[in-house]
Amino acid sequence: MSGVKLATNVRESFNFTSRWGRVHLASLPLELRRMILSVCFAHMELLRLSDTVPADAISRAKLFGITVTTAATCLLLQYVLGPLLMPVLLPKYSRLSVGDKVDWNSRIISSIHATVLTVSCTYVVFHSSLWMSPVFGYSKVLMAMCAFCVGYIIADTLVICVHWKNLGGISWLIHHSTTGIACAITALTGLYSFFMAYRLMAEFSTPFVNQRVFLERLGIPKTSKIAFFNGLALAGSFCLCRIMTIPVYWLVVYNFSFSTEWVALGRGTYCLFVFPIPLDTLNLLWFYKIVRGALKVLNLRNEEKTGDKLNGDSVGNVEKLD
Repeated sequence: MSGVKLATNVRESFNFTSRWGRVHLASLPLELRRMILSVCFAHMELLRLSDTVPADAISRAKLFGITVTTAATCLLLQYVLGPLLMPVLLPKYSRLSVGDKVDWNSRIISSIHATVLTVSCTYVVFHSSLWMSPVFGYSKVLMAMCAFCVGYIIADTLVICVHWKNLGGISWLIHHSTTGIACAITALTGLYSFFMAYRLMAEFSTPFVNQRVFLERLGIPKTSKIAFFNGLALAGSFCLCRIMTIPVYWLVVYNFSFSTEWVALGRGTYCLFVFPIPLDTLNLLWFYKIVRGALKVLNLRNEEKTGDKLNGDSVGNVEKLD
């Protein structure tokens, strides 16, 4: 579709008859006209690009079904199956407060979601040719995972809003809204497959984050061996999958900007910047907190070892005196 014809269609779509008479786009304020045209051009550009999806692609009805099923399953695990099964599997669960139980159930679901997502996206990145066409390449597995991710985010956001005092946090809302919208765009248009799969591999560190909270809820000291090794796994996986991938992603985007696909993508290139920037900012902030917490634990362990050594020397001296 040519630019002139597209602009004509946009203008005509806003020339309509209402109870107050004929409304013309030209009669609106300049800034409002620019905003309306910008949104319409971006929407039409995505619709045009979505025509490149292969004929055997997953239908939107199936993707919607995956999203709804995932959201319903997550809420079922959160409010029905979790409270029924956890006291049987873990007796200490019954001693937790109501808020801690809600958080516990939410993190169990989060760990399951992260594991499924990581395995699937790792397969997509390393066992497909999407890297040859990072935007227009198509993967049924990834589209299903995007719908799966949207369903989980919808359910988890509802849980966060209902239990805001126990789970609330602006950072989580930013993370969920950014990730959810990005996954929805990929699922609906079939675009950005490689970039989306690459970014979703960051969920590899999530189970270790949740495990740290589980150990804390069970009263296991942070200086214990299991908590220490989980902390090492958390810091290592977070650095590997969320921090070290940042420069690689932007390098791929930079190289992609010289390709013909970049030109064909048009305003769709904005998605490569709008969504990753807030996520990268959050990951850097969270990693700073992880490193700071890890240093505190290391200091505590060193103090405990020093204390045990001093106590051992004191006992030895007393025995010699005896």
